[in-house]
Amino acid sequence: MSTGNCRVGKRMWSLVGLVSVILTMDAAFLLASSSSIPLFSQSAVPRFLMGLAVIMISLACLMVFLLIPLKNRKILLQKDGIPLELVVSEKAAGQGGEEELKLIEDGLGHRPEEKVLLSTVIEKTEDNILIADHRRTILYINPAFERSCGYACAELKGKSLRYLRSDQHDKAFFQTMKDALNRGEVWIGAIVNRGKDGADFEIEGSISPIKDNAGAISHWVAVGRNMSHFRKLERELQRVQKMDALGTLAGGIAHDFNNVLAAVMGLVEMEYLGSSAGSRTRNRMEQALTACNRARDLVKQILAFSSQGGERRQSLCIGPVVEEALQMMRATLPATITIRSDLAAGAALILGDSSQIHQVLINLCTNAAHAMRKTGGVLGIVLQEVEVRDSDVFAGPELQSGSYLRLEVSDTGEGMNQQVRERIFEPFYTTKGPGEGAGVGLSVVHGIVKGHGGKISVRSEPGKGSSFQLFFPKIDGVEDDQEESPFSLPSGHELILLVDDEELVVAVAADMLKVLGYEVVAVHESPEALKVFRAQSDRFQLIISDQTMPCMTGMELAAELLKIRPDIPIILCTGYLDQKIGEAARAIGIKKIMAKPFVMQELASSLRDLLDQAAARGTSSGEEAACLPVT
Repeated sequence: MSTGNCRVGKRMWSLVGLVSVILTMDAAFLLASSSSIPLFSQSAVPRFLMGLAVIMISLACLMVFLLIPLKNRKILLQKDGIPLELVVSEKAAGQGGEEELKLIEDGLGHRPEEKVLLSTVIEKTEDNILIADHRRTILYINPAFERSCGYACAELKGKSLRYLRSDQHDKAFFQTMKDALNRGEVWIGAIVNRGKDGADFEIEGSISPIKDNAGAISHWVAVGRNMSHFRKLERELQRVQKMDALGTLAGGIAHDFNNVLAAVMGLVEMEYLGSSAGSRTRNRMEQALTACNRARDLVKQILAFSSQGGERRQSLCIGPVVEEALQMMRATLPATITIRSDLAAGAALILGDSSQIHQVLINLCTNAAHAMRKTGGVLGIVLQEVEVRDSDVFAGPELQSGSYLRLEVSDTGEGMNQQVRERIFEPFYTTKGPGEGAGVGLSVVHGIVKGHGGKISVRSEPGKGSSFQLFFPKIDGVEDDQEESPFSLPSGHELILLVDDEELVVAVAADMLKVLGYEVVAVHESPEALKVFRAQSDRFQLIISDQTMPCMTGMELAAELLKIRPDIPIILCTGYLDQKIGEAARAIGIKKIMAKPFVMQELASSLRDLLDQAAARGTSSGEEAACLPVT
């Protein structure tokens, strides 16, 4: 009953009451006037009967006024103690069904300000809210859901829930959800929907059935939180953890592999030195050395993506490295792929490692060729000098403003979608088939570029090819001199203590030292080396020790040896070189760190430099002692 109808009802009952009062007064007057006339006279009887009739009518009106309203009125007491009058409409009372209770004054339901507050909460909350009817037709979505899906509420209203369905779930997923909801249960979980722009977004929450008074499901309400951003952070964390795990694994593999490679390289070098110039044996040994050096660089590049490699950085002219890589690629690419290069900045310098830049180019060009293997296309290589400003799209935490060399490798192949682009630098992620790739190449590329202080960006769309842009900080100056011939070997005659737990490595290294003219005492355990040195420390001029050994590491052994003789030069060899090891080694007094596998040139030069420096210090100390006054 409306408020207007309530007022009409009140006026009607007030009129009935007034009529009853008037009739009662009239009846009393008639009775009083008839009392002065004889009871059975002819004029008294009608007047008496009329008064009695008026009294009866008045009593009937009073009964209607008092009894009927009480039947449809309820006086309730609110929690705050204020009486509340409820009126039941005559229509509802006459039907005998549910009473339509209308609140007079404050009411028992939500007050107007409470309704406004509830509406505001739904509109302002960051939780996504969707309401659908029993046919699963969308009736309402709140602003948070609008932000997640990209649709306005008016665009989705009247559409089926299937309109938001993505292809991330199978039929069994939706059937399980449907069965639970049809049983009247609350479904809790995560569901991936598809937004207006075609991108998927994940909602984690619940879907609850709303039942009417008869117990039938009339509506569904879904409440949840958009988890897309959190899932992206989780993937980033997993990627970092994968890279850390792979770096740890690679470090262990590198140590064992480098021990084997060191022995092979040492034997090949000695055989090379013992062969005649121009002979078949020397030519074969030279080819074997080239293969060993490539294997050594490969281990360094595997370690590079996790920033744990011991690469050597120097002033590098990047143009010749690019040309060398392109020359290699031309010999391997099919005739359907054309190479177009523009090396305008070929003479510019960066601080880098030539073998790593070479590996980056080979990886990117190989991937580009794979993307064009079916239809052919154009492989583009561009090398330019660029100035990056703070306002540029490439500027950011990873790329500060300044001068850079931009190396771009592009193709006209099949391209990549957004999901692939987000994962291409993850270790072991690949879109290639079995036997076509392990998914390590681009993670190595990413690590090398970051290790050079640069940045790599990717632009790609399905059917429109891909473009990888690499930015390297540009430096001024001239290119460092190339290493001297690997077989210009300085020699010596000093006594050296050699320590390594690998018998093969000890045997080959001892032979190499003897070829260089040195005397060698070789041991396989750290405690034994410490015992030998303690017994005759003055005999040795230098110590070569491996880092990774049981019982006592190379640095722990070096610390004990330096306690016995602080001036003894020590070379620490490791297949797993990083900045922390270098800093710790220098802190305890180790003079030189060499990465395994080392070549004879590096070993011979390092030995001679350290021994000459030690001899110079000894001569200087002797001259000072000779000048002291004799007492």
